[in-house]
Order: sequence, then structure tokens, then C-alpha cells
Amino acid sequence: MRALQKLIDAFGDSLIDAVNPVTGRLHTNFIIAGASTGRFSARGPNLQQMPKRREAGFRKIFAAPKGQLVMALDYSQIELRAVAELISDRF
Repeated sequence: MRALQKLIDAFGDSLIDAVNPVTGRLHTNFIIAGASTGRFSARGPNLQQMPKRREAGFRKIFAAPKGQLVMALDYSQIELRAVAELISDRF
């Protein structure tokens, strides 16, 4: 019960408030090098922080428009890969 209440407290109202009144959908903002470590970050809402493993069913609240998919991707070391691609283009 406490785990579910924590999810509702952490994400419930803030996600509802972030729904775009025109589209009826959530639209996050990804910030390149937005964290102090130089990594990607997100805000408004921060969809990178949605629970993954313990509360796997939580992600089922996200639905794609008809004919589209919601994909969960792991961009492991994406910043380093992007820099390597830029460097390889220059040299």
C-alpha cells in the first residue's frame, strides 16, 4: 500500500497537471547536457524517472495514439556515442 501511495504522490498529480490541454498528451522536454555530469535530462515532466522494474505495470498508463507505438529505449552512453560520431565526421 505504501509503495503504491508513493507512486501516486511522486507522479500522479504532477503527470495529470502536465497533460497538454490541446493534445491531451504528455510532452516532455529533453535537454542536451542538462545535468551537471553532461548527460541528457528531461523536465516538464521528467519521463526519464518513471519506474521501471519494481512497478512495471506503472508504465502501462502511457498509451500511444492509434497506429503508433510507445517504445522504451536504453541509450547507453549515448553522449559518448554522439561525440564519437561527430569526431569521425571531422577526421
